Amino acid sequence: MASKFEKYKTDKFQPECVQYWDRQFAPLKLWFDWLICKTAAESNLEEVQELFECDKKEAYRLIWGVFISAASGEEKDTPLEDTYASMVRSVSPEEFPLFMAHICIGASIHDGFDEQESIEIYKEWLSDDPTNRVYGKYQITDDLRSEPVPKGFNKLKRK
Repeated sequence: MASKFEKYKTDKFQPECVQYWDRQFAPLKLWFDWLICKTAAESNLEEVQELFECDKKEAYRLIWGVFISAASGEEKDTPLEDTYASMVRSVSPEEFPLFMAHICIGASIHDGFDEQESIEIYKEWLSDDPTNRVYGKYQITDDLRSEPVPKGFNKLKRK
């Protein structure tokens, strides 16, 4: 018997970073929280189109640029700061390193790098300082998996 449910499809107008995030977050427990975050972020799509007199694709690009600004902390009081903060609070400690890694990689994709280049940029950042990979009691590995921080690692201090 065929399933009544279709596989989730990312809107073709979505920027490449969102397509990347959807692929990465779909198998994780945070998936439904991500869908809620996306819906909240895109809730003003029509207003953005009218305000900036742009098409749907450009409006999505603008919205996700603001989301990335909120995620990076580059700008304070962005319209999506609360949306991003709510998403962060919903992520479990064991998935948090994955979430942050993919947000960073997606930001590079949004900046114009392809997926592979973005992953390499992120891995270079990881190698810059051993504490870059640590998020609480979990860390991101070089092959982009989350694992518990090894015992004794907490003796290292962030610069």
